[in-house]
Amino acid sequence: MKGAAGDSCDLESRGRFTCYHEADAPRRADRLEVWESIQEFYAEAARRLPLVEMPELLECIRTGGHCIGLADPVTNIILNAISRLPSPSAPDHSPPPERSHGATSCESSWMFIAARSHFGLLFFMAAYFRYLTDAQARRYLDLAAYDLSVAIKLVRHDRFTDAPHLCLLPDGGKIQAALKIAALKAGHPAPDDLTGLMTTQYPSDLLVPVIKNLQGDKEISTADVWEIKSLLSNQWPPTCPFNLEFLCRPNGKNCTQGTGNDALLRASGYIGQGIFARVLIDKRGKGHSKYPDVGYISNLTFDSPDTEAKLSKCLLENTEMGSHKPGLTVNSDAVPCDHIMSLKIGKWRPRILRALLASGHCYGPMDPVSNIIMNSIWYDVTFPPLEAPASDHIELEDGILDTSPMSRLESRSLNGLVAMLRVIRKDPLMEHEALEYLCFWNCNLTELCRGKHFGKITFDSVAKAAKHPQYADFGSFLRSLSPGICDHLRFLLQAPAGRKISHSSWNKIKAALNRGPAPSTVVPHHRMYRGSYHLSQEAELEMSRRKLASRDKLTFVREELNRMLLTYCIQHPWEPNYKVDIICGVHIKCAPICEGKFFHANFLASSDAAADSSERTLFFAEFSESSSEVQSELTSFSSSCCPVYDYNACLGRCSFCENEASKIVHPPYANEPDGSIGRYHSSYCSAMHRVCKEGFEGLLESDYVYFDYYYRDAEHVKIMNDSCMKSHIMSKSLAQW
Repeated sequence: MKGAAGDSCDLESRGRFTCYHEADAPRRADRLEVWESIQEFYAEAARRLPLVEMPELLECIRTGGHCIGLADPVTNIILNAISRLPSPSAPDHSPPPERSHGATSCESSWMFIAARSHFGLLFFMAAYFRYLTDAQARRYLDLAAYDLSVAIKLVRHDRFTDAPHLCLLPDGGKIQAALKIAALKAGHPAPDDLTGLMTTQYPSDLLVPVIKNLQGDKEISTADVWEIKSLLSNQWPPTCPFNLEFLCRPNGKNCTQGTGNDALLRASGYIGQGIFARVLIDKRGKGHSKYPDVGYISNLTFDSPDTEAKLSKCLLENTEMGSHKPGLTVNSDAVPCDHIMSLKIGKWRPRILRALLASGHCYGPMDPVSNIIMNSIWYDVTFPPLEAPASDHIELEDGILDTSPMSRLESRSLNGLVAMLRVIRKDPLMEHEALEYLCFWNCNLTELCRGKHFGKITFDSVAKAAKHPQYADFGSFLRSLSPGICDHLRFLLQAPAGRKISHSSWNKIKAALNRGPAPSTVVPHHRMYRGSYHLSQEAELEMSRRKLASRDKLTFVREELNRMLLTYCIQHPWEPNYKVDIICGVHIKCAPICEGKFFHANFLASSDAAADSSERTLFFAEFSESSSEVQSELTSFSSSCCPVYDYNACLGRCSFCENEASKIVHPPYANEPDGSIGRYHSSYCSAMHRVCKEGFEGLLESDYVYFDYYYRDAEHVKIMNDSCMKSHIMSKSLAQW
């Protein structure tokens, strides 16, 4: 339970599962110990299965009986093994070769499949949770006794405290993708079968008695085996081939055609990526088919009493472990910590986009999202951009290419939040502790900014720690916000998820912020291009070149996205019409296969479903830039786009982007263009460490594109001038040589 406002988050009582230092670090089990522990599951599964009556089950366990799944490990082994049995109605399918039953008594006989299962479990954790390192994944699995359901609950307990209670399925395909990767890496002979077994729905009248029978330690009869086999053969909906096409879009929205008093069309078909379309068109508006009562295996296992008991045991043991060795002080900031690194890496018009990138910090008196919007609008109102010289005025399209500016903004916001906590807390607070506190509270310090704590916060020092471009004026603005003004702004900033703030609310917010304190530093217009703030001729040319290049890239990307989005709308006539609104980020990489460039992109699309077109949907797109001759021969690089609905809980993984620490949001089933599917923990964590180490001290592309032409960008002017001078000297030296 969370404490009152201003109290510590009681991290020690909660326990810290992935973050230990020096003397308080528990001993890590080696691989042999882990495999021996997992072998016990196989010994128990072999004891319960009727291997004497059905010796073919032994080979089924050895080849495909992995303990990977959404039930407890022993149940997973049994289900996966029985699924490998040939159906009694298929006599042409010869059973696997029989093995001697005596081999089951030898524990070493399960070592190979136990090791492969452990390997698959590690890859599941890496694929399902983006920020886990290999060491953290191992620790969660060790604590959970290699039960995936318990391990998932432990991670959620540690990192998603404020998130609502979520079931495992449906989740947009995230579990499916992670299970498939785990099965592939574990050497399962049919990864799709294991994935389907664990993520497909079954008729409840068959599912409930089978799972209830498996939960426990009773021996399983041959009749029970065939009952389980029958269940696994009755997946719903059936995956028979079915083509479903829509050739028209009546009224631009839905297909609703029919004739006669009893006109009725019912159809269902497999679309792909684990998605089924079920269409019912009835002129009378009444359905005539009863959807069967179905459920997922995880519905009966994820929140079962057994799983909850295991979780409670882990929490209790870890609390006791975190409170041992009283009086021992550990300097948690002395040594780099993977856990804290992962916490550090962690949404417009061009004018507002400029303000967002400069001042959209998430600390302040309200929740993080409201603070970001308010702080961006304040900067735009208080420090509006002045017109550039006519020779260099380039109108930019809505959107950004590189996601690094957002990463820099997040990093600086986090520094501000840490500084804010250190001001409020009476006792010294190390960065390590502050970051864990922020993780627990989901970076929402609203309660701390109410009451007596608000007066303690020196916002100018907080903004300075966050490298705000105008930290003194920004700090003065935050201090001037009374509780009444905050409540008024909070009301104006309210908007349903995925929708824009209304135009009237936008104007009221700007008016409210315009009444704040005037900036302390005002420079007359005529001094704008004089003195040390003057760009050199070479720097102005370089900035113009970069702006033009950015505009050309955005134009190309927007044209590609519009083309793909039109195709998507034609292929999905039951959905609203969309149009590209804002490009949120693009990751570009050279693709040697197609002798061109490969793109992963995010963009927001407006829908015509709402009258005011204020609803936005996040999309993911992948496409390439190559010659038409080469492009026609490429199948793995085909252009496509799709919505990403639950981007808070169901992010996909992609080593293509994560190797560069890109912030592109992927659907759960994103493709891997470089064939490195599953190598997420190594690529992303290495990139994460690189970003944390190097930071964002240099100029980014957006600093050239959204340059302010004003005294407040004096630091950028100096860097631009110095950079161009060095390039000029180097070019001159090379020419002389």
